[in-house]
Amino acid sequence: MTTGPVGGVLASALNTNLGPTLTTATGIDAFKTTDAGLVEGLGLNIVHVATGHQCAFNKFALREFSDDISTNYSETTVYGRMDPIKTFQNSTRKIKLGFDLIPGTDAASAAADLAAVSKLMTFQYPVYEQADNALSISRPPLVRVKFANYIRHQDPNRDDGLLCVMEGCSFSPFDKFELGSGANINQHNKQEAHFLPQRISVNVSLVVLHEVPVGFSSVNGQQRWIGGSNFYKVDPEREYFPPTGKDDGKSLGAVSRAQIATVTDLKAELASQGVPAAQQAATLNKVFGLTE
Repeated sequence: MTTGPVGGVLASALNTNLGPTLTTATGIDAFKTTDAGLVEGLGLNIVHVATGHQCAFNKFALREFSDDISTNYSETTVYGRMDPIKTFQNSTRKIKLGFDLIPGTDAASAAADLAAVSKLMTFQYPVYEQADNALSISRPPLVRVKFANYIRHQDPNRDDGLLCVMEGCSFSPFDKFELGSGANINQHNKQEAHFLPQRISVNVSLVVLHEVPVGFSSVNGQQRWIGGSNFYKVDPEREYFPPTGKDDGKSLGAVSRAQIATVTDLKAELASQGVPAAQQAATLNKVFGLTE
């Protein structure tokens, strides 16, 4: 199968000296699930922190998502005790994301999707600097990821995404060579023939780097969460209406909101304990990113 020319779709997208947002097939602003199972309007945005380059996927089929937290303990064996003494070390959060881009037989969309995935693969490499005829790593390949309410910065006042290490990123193009179906092969004006996949499967593995303390604090005699309200996959202050848009009078309510500490709560608790103002400010800045 031979398709027509793609035109200038990739001219700027593949220029590695640029840092534009490389966006896949155009989505829509409102949430929608198409007949093909594609999610539109809930964009996945990944930024390469060292360069500022970014990829935005606005139309895809979400195939896999997992958000895993593992807790690590050290063990000390004591004579005469059946169970070892376990001492908490840390908690590690890992996110796995799998999605499919399905441009179909449209050459321009297929080429844009393939370019976006190719650029995403480059985000696994660092920034080098040359000195005295030698290359050295100047900045590591960290990424910031934002995907609706599933992946976001823990601080609700920030919208730049969750800081992560990309442990791996892989893509698998789907080109059917079967009876009654063939791969999309693009060749124009005697140029080299290129495959343009009918579907691209992408898998991304992320390790979260926590920028704020994650855990609980004793606030006004209650153990309350200080890890940021965005750690929750829903917003406690938001009212979730049914798909019709009709208010059924239900929301998360005060019970969920009471479990999350606010700046005012923690400041009052610190003051009640006689903590000096300078130390209060330092604590608030560490926990909430604020100085007041």
